[in-house]
Amino acid sequence: MKIDCHCHILPGIDDGAADLEEAVYLAGRLVKFGYERAVCTSHCSFLFHNTPKTVTDACDLLREELERQGIRLDLVPSMENIG
Repeated sequence: MKIDCHCHILPGIDDGAADLEEAVYLAGRLVKFGYERAVCTSHCSFLFHNTPKTVTDACDLLREELERQGIRLDLVPSMENIG
C-alpha cells in the first residue's frame, strides 16, 4: 500500500488546501500517483488553532465528498504540533 505520511489536504484548516474543491483535486492527484491512504497532518499552532474535533470534522467532510465522487483514498486524521 502506498501511503502519503504527511499532507495538508484537509480543506480550509491550515496552510494546505484552501477549500473542499482544492482538497478533492489534491486527493485525486494522490490516487492518480498510486496512493491509497493519506495521513492528514494538519497544523496545530499559535497560527492554526486546530483541535481533534476541527481535524476530524474536516476529514469527515472530505471523506464524504471523495466517496460521492468515487475517489478511493483512505484518510487518516492527525495533527502536527508545531509550537
